[in-house]
Amino acid sequence: MALWISLHLPFTQDSRHRAALALLQYTPRLALMEDHSLVLEVEGSLVLFGGPRALCRHIRASLDSIGLPACLGMAPSALGACLLARRRGPAPRRVLRIDSLRRLLDALPVHSLQAAGPSLDWLQAMGCYSLGQLAALPPAGLMQRSSQALGQALEAAYGRRPMMFDWFQAPDVFSIRHEADFHVRSREGLLAMAGRLLDVLSAWLQDRQWATDRLEFFLHHERGRRAQAPGQLILRLSEPEWERARFLGLLDEQLRHHRLAAPVVAMSLYCDSGQARHGTSGRLFPDPGQLPRKERQLLDQLCARLGSGQVLRPQVMDSHLPEQANQWVPALDEGLRATRRSPSPLVRSEGRPFWLLDPPLQLEIRQNRPAYRTHVLQLIRGPERLESGWWLDQGQQQRDYFMAVDRHRRCYWIYRLRGVDEPAWFLHGLFA
Repeated sequence: MALWISLHLPFTQDSRHRAALALLQYTPRLALMEDHSLVLEVEGSLVLFGGPRALCRHIRASLDSIGLPACLGMAPSALGACLLARRRGPAPRRVLRIDSLRRLLDALPVHSLQAAGPSLDWLQAMGCYSLGQLAALPPAGLMQRSSQALGQALEAAYGRRPMMFDWFQAPDVFSIRHEADFHVRSREGLLAMAGRLLDVLSAWLQDRQWATDRLEFFLHHERGRRAQAPGQLILRLSEPEWERARFLGLLDEQLRHHRLAAPVVAMSLYCDSGQARHGTSGRLFPDPGQLPRKERQLLDQLCARLGSGQVLRPQVMDSHLPEQANQWVPALDEGLRATRRSPSPLVRSEGRPFWLLDPPLQLEIRQNRPAYRTHVLQLIRGPERLESGWWLDQGQQQRDYFMAVDRHRRCYWIYRLRGVDEPAWFLHGLFA
């Protein structure tokens, strides 16, 4: 027989939806009941989370982290767990055996079973005040004189009849809002609000086995005559992530440099992108494959602390001209992963210097040869002919590139303009 956990949440529909999202990390078999309860079938999760008691502690901690305390019941039947979760007093609410469940249910008042409501006066008139007395009545006569729903609910509570559920399905787009109890003006207060939202997000990602590289936080302010538009914080990562601590750490760095336009009364979190996550290594010693991930985590930390526009990376461009063959772009722009799969550049880098001059330096001409400072240069390799199109902003460029050396054997990368009346030489790069 399966084992069930029920949570009695006397809150709004939105609160129950948040609780359901947060608890999907423990089991996918979760359903919302009509009496403000949630039921979870946890038989397959007991070993993973260390047994019934440990699993209950995990569930309570998850609900406390999002500010939703609840009464918890555990039983071998779903409706029995719901009845135990709603019972009052210090009596036990968690049982593992069906005979123990029946003893606890026998002592409950008959009105605790919701299906008994329409027949409650008739049942009490005949001296039936507890579920034990109700269960002692002949089932056929009970359903004939009251309702079929009452008999079916009684059998389901005692574990004699299975129940059908419409299992909760997490939405494809994550959107959740948290209302603050007071006006929040500090970074610590904002992090506390964000932590509750990220707890639910982590459970949503865990349920789908997803990771994401973009989160949007919206900071809502008080409405009125001096209403302010919601502030927006966009969290970008160099690779998809799913751990709450990583999100919260990067958000902390951004909030250190964020100025609030007004006190915050609510915070919402939105995520519409996700992809399948990669597995992590369970080896004793560090996996060398994890080193690139740590480098990307450092990149995320720098971008959050300094600003995405202050951390740059080279971007290969489709151009023959060396000064346009690559550009510096923000490290976490939208085309980062596309760049990793970009085609090879149009020109090869063999024989090219690492250091380019911007702009190129025009050289003197001595004895019909280019000269740099006091040294006449000797051409040792070339020419490499490059030509750009006339449709570009700088017009058509015709160049012959050479590798040249001076008398101290220092190497230079120079070019000669073609299609001009006067010979012109330029120094464009320096070799190490």
